[in-house]
Amino acid sequence: MASAPSTGVARSPESSRPMLRTRMRPAAGPEVCSTAIVGVPCCDGGDSSPRPVVSLETKRSGGGAPVDDPDEYVLEEQVGHLLRRAYQRHLALFQGIMGEDGPTSMQFAALHVLWKRGPLSQNLLGRALAMDPPTVKGVVTRLMARGLVERGRDAADARLLRVALTPAARAALPAWVEKARAVTAATL
Repeated sequence: MASAPSTGVARSPESSRPMLRTRMRPAAGPEVCSTAIVGVPCCDGGDSSPRPVVSLETKRSGGGAPVDDPDEYVLEEQVGHLLRRAYQRHLALFQGIMGEDGPTSMQFAALHVLWKRGPLSQNLLGRALAMDPPTVKGVVTRLMARGLVERGRDAADARLLRVALTPAARAALPAWVEKARAVTAATL
């Protein structure tokens, strides 16, 4: 197992500029979270699996020389740019296939998690979806307004509020899942 990441900054032998370093982060436990994102804690608060951690230091090509030519950096080949474009395309397809009466992609994700796992607290729902609390609150509020989820007290612990599907959501989900599959096929 790899050791914990160091905090030192690597320097290129040719210059004093910082360079890109990749290290392995050890797993915190035997279970792997299906919603793992690099650098984001798992649902249970620990890391989900060993994975490379890329530091934010960068190494420039040419022995540390500054980039003076705009052609040395091709935006259209950068992973972040490509991911953003793919996500925009996916959202457009999702909205088109689901139709005006269907859920948004975030609403569908929340509904599907609740369908699969049953009633959850907003906190656990947000963790399962990798959404921050204000975003989850907004999604749940909009789903409640559409009559697709409801909040209720937990039977075992009355202090907890659980978010649960309504019968209308349960009836609509099978058709929405088929449409979501079509979205995935169209996206790929």
